[in-house]
Amino acid sequence: ASITDATEDQLDQLRDSSDGDAVVQHLAERYHRGMFYAALGEALIVVNPFTPLPNVTHPGTGFANWAADAIRPHPFATADRTFRAMRSERRARTVVINGVSGSGKSFVCRQMLDQWASLPGNFTVGARLVHANRLLDQLCNAKTVRNDDGSRISKVIHAHFDRATGHLVGGQFVTMQLDQARLLAPPTSDRNYHIFYQLLAAAEAGTLPGGTEFVASLELRQASDYRLLAGSGCVVVPGLDDTVEQAELSSALLAV
Repeated sequence: ASITDATEDQLDQLRDSSDGDAVVQHLAERYHRGMFYAALGEALIVVNPFTPLPNVTHPGTGFANWAADAIRPHPFATADRTFRAMRSERRARTVVINGVSGSGKSFVCRQMLDQWASLPGNFTVGARLVHANRLLDQLCNAKTVRNDDGSRISKVIHAHFDRATGHLVGGQFVTMQLDQARLLAPPTSDRNYHIFYQLLAAAEAGTLPGGTEFVASLELRQASDYRLLAGSGCVVVPGLDDTVEQAELSSALLAV
């Protein structure tokens, strides 16, 4: 296949796959055709579409029963292939999710956890792991110039599977804060951490848990009234409903 064959998912099968500029051109052509996933050997390459896509939030119910090699490049396929390799080789496997700000790392991480949680026998523990990850995202994400929902932490997730059954039995999160300065001085056009705006929006809408008297006792105001939240010039993120996001946060807290 030539580098101009935009239908080729496996980049190492292209004649000019060693030419970095040509590979980027190939990925750009695929992007304009609505093809956001490609593979280079064992690596999955994801180009953030910056728009919601149908049927990508949760894996299909039959996904775990498919032959992984027959599935086109996708985070669900990578998660499934990693799980199968771990089971067959009986040793730990590592998945590294890396990219620039706004490349979609947090969302790909969610997709992979969703896939593992959907496997038979994993629903209870898997759901708690998914919610714990979502909780971290809610607490540690913020709007940046390049990304409306950028994670401001790096994290290592340990997913523990039973050696005999392959069932998910637990997990551990190790995190490192990357952006402490944002608390006091978010860059212009950025926003402070989402959690602050979500709490205030939910309080104003009357959906903040705790009851009317408790919420009233907090004497919360609008985000625009707080210098640390409004000083950057950005209080509202278009397309992001802080009230809905806070409801998801509450659900995640209850699940964990």
